[in-house]
Amino acid sequence: MQNIIFLQKIFYPDFLFIIILLSVFFKFNTYQFALRNIFLSVVLFCSILLYPINKIIYIHPNASLKERFCIFNQSIKRPSSKSSLLASLAMMAISSNKIVRLESGEYDSKNIFQFIYHIWSKKIYMRKITIPEGWSSFKICQTLYENQYMAGEIGEIPNDGTISPGTYLYARNINRNQIIQKMQNDFVKMTTEIWSQNEKKYWNNINDWIIFSSIVQKESKSNNEMHRIATIFRNRLDQKMKLDADSTAVYGITKGETHISRVIHDDIKHISPYNTYKFKGLPIGSICNPGKHALIASINPISSKELFFHHREENITVSEKFSDHIDSINRVQKK
Repeated sequence: MQNIIFLQKIFYPDFLFIIILLSVFFKFNTYQFALRNIFLSVVLFCSILLYPINKIIYIHPNASLKERFCIFNQSIKRPSSKSSLLASLAMMAISSNKIVRLESGEYDSKNIFQFIYHIWSKKIYMRKITIPEGWSSFKICQTLYENQYMAGEIGEIPNDGTISPGTYLYARNINRNQIIQKMQNDFVKMTTEIWSQNEKKYWNNINDWIIFSSIVQKESKSNNEMHRIATIFRNRLDQKMKLDADSTAVYGITKGETHISRVIHDDIKHISPYNTYKFKGLPIGSICNPGKHALIASINPISSKELFFHHREENITVSEKFSDHIDSINRVQKK
């Protein structure tokens, strides 16, 4: 933790100002003057509480009371001469025994009132991270390691097809392994729920379904086309055809650690237990972490005779016959 030097300066001008106000109040303590002073005091107090901070204040683990005082004072410091008074009054309001039990972490503070409320209610500021559908476990772990607000080691990179994509909330300094475990638990929960709520007409076990879903995820450019692509690959399996999925050839080379933007002939010739150009059936494992849309589309594909597809930009064209598929590709290439 970065050393924090406690601010030793005593705010004499601010306290002197308060003493003068009190002296004037008692000297001219008429009924009307008293009411006016009470009103002005309330206005002043509310102004202090609503004094804008608009910062996330971080309380370091094991920070002492002096260090917390300094952190807050520095966080709201303004060029204005009122800043020291505001810091003093705010910290006076929270300098009870409860601050000793203050949880370390970040506090979102739009103003002093919100800061005090968040301290009392122990409402820690939660950051968020979004994991897109189709990311590899390697890329997910790499992203967590690049996040400066997380701590700790992940250990062994999880297998693909075990992490749930989505948006996750976390407190500063969360252990990276802890958030990975949360993602894996969510994936088990999601897949178990989908598996139990749907008829398993095509799948003997949950592992094959997840592997198949990962291929559908990588081969799809949008959620809307996942059902058609799932149907095409399911039809190929049923007819004992090779899946011929480019994404499996790529994964056999990269293991999800790098990206190949354009698949060439040498890529699909690469011998790998993931490359479905080289053998029939499913690869030995998932090639990414599929999302909910791909899992649902894959568990019960729609009925059709389509066996081939190709993309032109964001559009998909499907065919039942290989000759029609080739003609469609040639027409696109001539344009």
